[in-house]
Amino acid sequence: MLSIPSRLGALSMLLLAFGAVPAAQAQVVVTAPGTVYQQDFDALAASGTGHAWQDNATLPGWYSSRATYNAGTGSSNAGALYSFGTGPDRALGSVASGSTGTLYYGVRLANASGRPLTALDIAYTGEQWRNGGNTAQHSLAFQYRIAPAGEITAINTPASGWTSVSALDFTGPVATATAGALDGNAAANRAAVAGRLEVRVPDGHEIWLRWVDIDNAGADHGLAIDDLRIAFEAAGTLPALSVADATVEIGEDGVPSPLLFVVELDTAAEQDVRFAIATADGTAQAGVHYVARSEAEAVIPAGEQRYEFAVDVLGNPEPGTTRTLTVTVSELDGAEGVDTVAIGRIVNTTVALTPIGAIQGPGTVSPLLGQQVVTEGIVTATRRNGFVIQSAPGEEDDDPLSAEGIFVFTGNDNVPAAAQVGHRVRVAGRVTQFLRTPHGLPLTQLGSPLSVSLRATGQPLPEPVVLDETALSPDNAPDYLARYETMRVSVPALEVVGPSNAQGVFFGVLPGTPRPFREEGMGVLDVTPLPPGVTPPWFDTNPERLRVESATQTGATPIDVDVGTVITGLTGVLYYDSGDYTLLPDPGLELGFAGGAVPRPVAPRPEGAISIAGFNIENLNLAEDSPANTLRLRKLALAICQYLRTPDLLGLVEIRDLATAQRLAQSLNDDEFGHCPEAPQYEAHLIPAPTGTQNLGFLLRTAPVASGLPRVEALAVVQEGVDARLVAPDGSATAVLNDRPPLRLMAAFNADNGARFELTVIANHLLSLIDINSLASRNDSWVTEGNRRRGKRLQQALWLADLIEQRQNADPQEKILLLGDFNAFEFNDGYVDVMGIVTGQPAPADRVLLHADSPLKRPLLNLTTTTPADERYSYVFAGSAQTLDHVLVNQPLQDEVQIWLEHPRINADFGADHAGDGTLPTRTSDHDPVLAYLLPPAFLSADLKMTLSGPATPVRVGQVAEFIARVSHAGPQPALRPTVEFVLDSAANDPTVDAPAGWDCDAPLTAGTGLRIVCRNGTRLEAGEAAVFTLRSGVRRDAPRAFLGVRAEAASASTDPAPHDNRAESSVRIVGLPGFAAR
Repeated sequence: MLSIPSRLGALSMLLLAFGAVPAAQAQVVVTAPGTVYQQDFDALAASGTGHAWQDNATLPGWYSSRATYNAGTGSSNAGALYSFGTGPDRALGSVASGSTGTLYYGVRLANASGRPLTALDIAYTGEQWRNGGNTAQHSLAFQYRIAPAGEITAINTPASGWTSVSALDFTGPVATATAGALDGNAAANRAAVAGRLEVRVPDGHEIWLRWVDIDNAGADHGLAIDDLRIAFEAAGTLPALSVADATVEIGEDGVPSPLLFVVELDTAAEQDVRFAIATADGTAQAGVHYVARSEAEAVIPAGEQRYEFAVDVLGNPEPGTTRTLTVTVSELDGAEGVDTVAIGRIVNTTVALTPIGAIQGPGTVSPLLGQQVVTEGIVTATRRNGFVIQSAPGEEDDDPLSAEGIFVFTGNDNVPAAAQVGHRVRVAGRVTQFLRTPHGLPLTQLGSPLSVSLRATGQPLPEPVVLDETALSPDNAPDYLARYETMRVSVPALEVVGPSNAQGVFFGVLPGTPRPFREEGMGVLDVTPLPPGVTPPWFDTNPERLRVESATQTGATPIDVDVGTVITGLTGVLYYDSGDYTLLPDPGLELGFAGGAVPRPVAPRPEGAISIAGFNIENLNLAEDSPANTLRLRKLALAICQYLRTPDLLGLVEIRDLATAQRLAQSLNDDEFGHCPEAPQYEAHLIPAPTGTQNLGFLLRTAPVASGLPRVEALAVVQEGVDARLVAPDGSATAVLNDRPPLRLMAAFNADNGARFELTVIANHLLSLIDINSLASRNDSWVTEGNRRRGKRLQQALWLADLIEQRQNADPQEKILLLGDFNAFEFNDGYVDVMGIVTGQPAPADRVLLHADSPLKRPLLNLTTTTPADERYSYVFAGSAQTLDHVLVNQPLQDEVQIWLEHPRINADFGADHAGDGTLPTRTSDHDPVLAYLLPPAFLSADLKMTLSGPATPVRVGQVAEFIARVSHAGPQPALRPTVEFVLDSAANDPTVDAPAGWDCDAPLTAGTGLRIVCRNGTRLEAGEAAVFTLRSGVRRDAPRAFLGVRAEAASASTDPAPHDNRAESSVRIVGLPGFAAR
């Protein structure tokens, strides 16, 4: 038995982690010599396999790298943790294998004795329970690790820092080629192992003991430990002495302070502690870097614990280097030496500074990327996740292409106190770059490992660079402003072209710069791989734009602005984020604001016109009766009734359900908010989509017209393409193609005059442009998210075009109109030409990344292309105006009606702050609605009257007969595309017509035995107007009594309520020689 000195006293060994298990199981209290901790492992299972092993529970204080263990006699060669034995006497062991890898198991001992442990006497029996048939002997290796409580969390966590003690290893005695079970209790198959660990385990620390069984080459033997005994020896009454390291830093002032080494006892001594202490050279040399010193008899008096040993420092002239020396305590009397050697460090903290301009370099990527640098500058701005520094005036480099500012990234809410605007700071950090998207430019910054120190306060800020017409030119490359990145800049005046969002982010250009529009092609910075032979058009992304994050700087507040507002006085730092150079304005600026967008309704409905609108209503959900929804209804009523002028048919995009559409209709019909006096009697139609909550719907104006019929009738409402599936590159077709299936309405429009007009209207909401160029990988045949988005947009466009083609083939005269949010531009965006395919006019194969021919043989007209260029937008994205909401019409509809397009300007140009103002129609959505006026001529009533007068006396052969025809228009509405037809009998020869301005007459054509002339006006004849024609004709005399007869008839595409007076006739007698004609 191992003995323990009596001075051990009350020693508590707690075998648990972080807490306590019951005292009878989890701790050993050593109160007298001879007390030991022991473990015989007989609590382990004696039979069965797959028993759960629970650390600190299966055996209190014991841990294993395996979650299960088997009970066995050594007969199994399966790799596992084992309870070996033939009866209740068990041993803890293992068989390593390729499936288990290295096995670890051991005990956790916590020192709660109130004093250090100085030694462990360990004894156990090693047993071999299986011969694996391997002629090489195998061992259980013994290791230990000392650590503060909680630092070691599992038997191999951390995996490093363990100390091996080969004297406590167990090597199996049997190694023959015959595999089989052994009796581990037999003398030949076991061995006693014992040894002493001279260690120091401070109070409150832990020592873990473990056995390691590696997976040896070939079949492993089965080895185990049993009958473990541990005796503990604690420190006696002598205090422990240690000497601490010391460091001195020599800064730019070059004045060093002494190195102060502290010699300390862990407890006060009962008598004087005496020792010798002396310096010795390391990389520091005595007489050069420090003054050598030694004391032959240093003393810590009884009752005290501390002795200070100061070493004068001479210097260390090399910037950024550290010189070391040692201080050693020897000849110690009255204490136990625990740490008797200390290191002294003389650190020169001066460093070679890297100018900010050298870090930035002349391009968008730093030449020092990835390197650790030290630089200094003036703090010009702070934000939540970092701060900006700029070279102090006079410290700039001479390269105009290298920026003099840099962002220091600290992470959110971690900006150091030293980083205040106007402070000069020294920053040591790694040069990194921030790239939010691969399709943009990087922002150079300094990041972790990072240190910031204050050098001076109250420094003047660098003068801002003025961003003028050269800096914000439409002709610049996208990276032109890199030369000013994170520098102070100012913009004397900025005209807003993209309104502010809820965070105060907006876009502007210099006043006088044409408004930026989205242009054809892929973004010029896009890195999406292109197929061979494809050269798409490139969109320059409008470098004249400047993005503004008004609330980003610490202390700044959001700026709310609309398109057209001119802001003066903007100053701040130039940042780069979200694909654009971005101004972060300083807080507290005195800004000026002038102008701004004004809401504009569509033009009043022309007489007889049908109005059809489409409106992305931005996720309208009126399921709850809330103040927010009441506000939305109020604004929508104003927008729909006063600014869309209560359209006959309203296609709704992004509406939650039929109940929401009905609630909206009820509000408009009841004039709930006083904006809809016409009482349109809207009728709601909606069929829910199979997935999602963004649906398509219609509101039909059913208020009766003069004939008593409803203005609009729904003949059929059909959801198209519900069952269509997206076909993946591998041919699978499980995903839904049309998440928001097109909604087809067969509608009839009734006019006051009884005319009726039938039209097919299809509402659409195609897949958005989000992730169109994503390079994110997918675990399917699409490979990337961008491939799938482009593929789905292509297949949706093809499906829709094919639907139109099928309908046109089935009924070539069917009039078709498509409206909605197509999430596509009227031109080729370079990825997929969605609108080209849908209208039957796709881009060439070499001009688009993903191409397909359109199935549509008779093209559609996109009315967006008929509007003035500066009106071609329904949405503003990142300051570039663009159209996503279109109206498309087929040829039969174009042939029958006059049609034109308008947008009420109530959303796209206005800031997000307008959403909370119930007195305005603005920002009811982020899209402007689109409205088409259709003018079927038959919907107009036009009462034409024809009068015709001829010569008063006979006309002699050889003379010209002259007739005057007058078409008058009594109204009440315009006569669209009016015509006048002259029919002359056989006596006419070479007739001509003088027509008024705006009219064109055909050449005479044979009509029976006479001639026919038709005159046309391609526009209209207004009520109260008249048109006078002069018809002249030579004459023939083919009979004794010959006459020239003329009939004139007026008509128009409008409905004539009294057509009986549209025709007039006249004749004149012909005299002279028979058969003679003159003209």
